[in-house]
Amino acid sequence: MVPLARQFTVIVPDPRSLDISDKPDGGYDTGSMGRDLFDLMSGLGHERFEMVGYDRGMRTG
Repeated sequence: MVPLARQFTVIVPDPRSLDISDKPDGGYDTGSMGRDLFDLMSGLGHERFEMVGYDRGMRTG
């Protein structure tokens, strides 16, 4: 992330059920997790963004 942050704004979300995020009973499909990401980025004022994913994040990407 550090090399990317030299040129870009880097936002590192905590997807549902990982680390300290909420752990709802459902919504682990790629559509729901993708909507989470779009809602976050929209809420932060980003109309366009690029995503780099690894492990669970890659599925959402």
